[in-house]
Amino acid sequence: TYGNLRDKKNGIDQESEVVAMGAYNLADVICQQKGDLIKAEELARESLRIRTLIYDSNHNTVDLSCDLLARILSAQGKLGDETKGLYERSLAISIRNEGPDGLNVASGNYSIGEFYEKLAIK
Repeated sequence: TYGNLRDKKNGIDQESEVVAMGAYNLADVICQQKGDLIKAEELARESLRIRTLIYDSNHNTVDLSCDLLARILSAQGKLGDETKGLYERSLAISIRNEGPDGLNVASGNYSIGEFYEKLAIK
């Protein structure tokens, strides 16, 4: 469980990719299952925080954590500047890493499109 990962007795560096990945994966599952989105947001923020500490700001895992947090915020109806900024940051990282025709770029464009559609309907 994520709690076991966070247990300091296990010897795992609490600022490591192992912990960031655990938080990311659990947040993603919660989001997909439309579960406790407050908990999913907390986990996604932790994943992004750790990955921002240990990787370059253009690393693909930072991109993934930005996108997940944006999706969770959007699912909660939080369609403000933070959500928009996370989608834009994720897309910018994808473009830098893959060029304009990359798979994650296409996915990022789709996500931003969905975000603006939600704004228009709101």
